[in-house]
Amino acid sequence: MSEECERIAELLVDHAAGAGSPRQKAFINKHVEACPICARELQALRNTNELLAKMELEPAPDLWDAIRPNLQPRPAPSRTSWIARHWLKSTAATAAVAAAIAAWMITAPKTPTFDQQAVLMNHAAMSWSTPFADKAALGLIEVIGAEQ
Repeated sequence: MSEECERIAELLVDHAAGAGSPRQKAFINKHVEACPICARELQALRNTNELLAKMELEPAPDLWDAIRPNLQPRPAPSRTSWIARHWLKSTAATAAVAAAIAAWMITAPKTPTFDQQAVLMNHAAMSWSTPFADKAALGLIEVIGAEQ
């Protein structure tokens, strides 16, 4: 059985019952015309559908009595929020996050201060090999000066 036949086989039951989009029906019909195995399967499914349609089935007289006890009303869903139901966990998680942020703020390295003289000396050394470095360095010096 080819990969396309396997794909068609999954769709044949619905197709035999008349379900499916027009595009899907056209795809299946085109395949069935060229594939005798899928054509036989489709015909068998159609025959089964015809036999089932001719049958008159009546439910067992005690069917409703067997179903009714299982139809208990479901309890209403809880109206409390997730946080209200898990207040201890959520409070602990919030405290842990706050402690982690506070610890990070205390121990985080401070913004380094720039020594403008060192920047100018580095620029002078680099400008000999990079002709456009002077404009970039002047922009950097302006930014550093504005921050201080």
